[in-house]
Order: sequence, then structure tokens, then C-alpha cells
Amino acid sequence: MRDNIEISSSRIKFEQLLSLVDKAINSGRVIQIKKSLMSQSNNTIKFLRWLETHKIISLIPIEITIPRKISIRSRSRKIEIALQFHALELPIKEIAKKFNVKLSTAQGYFDELASITDHYLEALNLFLKLKKITLNTDLNKFPQFPIRINIKELENELKQSKYDQLMNLVEKNRYIKKVTGQKLGTIDLSILLPK
Repeated sequence: MRDNIEISSSRIKFEQLLSLVDKAINSGRVIQIKKSLMSQSNNTIKFLRWLETHKIISLIPIEITIPRKISIRSRSRKIEIALQFHALELPIKEIAKKFNVKLSTAQGYFDELASITDHYLEALNLFLKLKKITLNTDLNKFPQFPIRINIKELENELKQSKYDQLMNLVEKNRYIKKVTGQKLGTIDLSILLPK
């Protein structure tokens, strides 16, 4: 299934808006827009509503929720961080020490995950490095899943061969997806928790 196109602000240049609308028409994709924007009466929203009324595009109002920070003590958060430590090549014994738990408990974190491939770990390691996450990073600073990186940022940071290898991996791994970027007109890569 194709990702929807997201419009996150009504303050968008008309040229950009036309480009997104054109993309939606040509690909048959839906345009997602925040519910709070739908109630506005500016020209951008009026134009989008007119297009929807005339069945040129489909609009889906979405509710944006601010992700709740999960406590570092929760098992689900420990699983997320343990996986990130694993991607950073920290041995399981050291992961257990980081959380002050038994080795069997730390091993149990991985039992709750789907099978993790070396390609997935390599991609996660790359994402963490780009986000400046190391083995010495404070536990509270480790990102929550899904972890997103802008594709342009990846392209700028990686050698072309490494970038092509990662894009090839994206096609094969269901836990790494291309998604509409958080900035208008951009694409991000999103790495999901393998559950």
C-alpha cells in the first residue's frame, strides 16, 4: 500500500501545494491534513475542499497526538533501548549491566522481538550514528521507535555505494519504510521496532 501525502501546514506556497495535489492525482494517493487545519478558512484549505468536493482528490483529516514519553523503567522502553545497544554492538552481558538486571532478563527482551537480521541491525546502527547516539549516551536520550531520518540527510552522509545498498535493503525489509517527510515535500526513512 502506498503512503499517503501529508500536508502539515496551511502556510504553504501555492506552487508547492499544486505539486502535492498533482502527485496525489497522478498516484491516486490520499492527502492527509490535520483536523485543526480543516477548520481554518484560508485560501489553501478552501482550495483543497473545492478539489475534494469535485472528487479530484481525497482528503483525510487526521488527529495529531503528541507521543507520550515512556518511562525508562518500563519493559517496553528497555526492549527498545536494548535493541539499540545491540545494534551498537554492545554484548548482552553489558546490556544487562546497563539496566542492572540479570542476564536472562536482558536476553528475554530480545525474545519479545521478531527475528532480527544483520541488515536490520546495520541500518539501525547507521540511523543511531546519524542521530549521534553512542554507547555512552544517557538512556533517556535514546530515541523511541519508529526512528526517522530524512533521506536527503542519508544521501549527504553516505558514500553512493553505501546509500544504494541501504535503499536496496529498504525494499527487502518490512521494518524499514519510506514515509512522507516531516517537512513538506520530503521523504523520510522510518525504522520500526521488529515486533
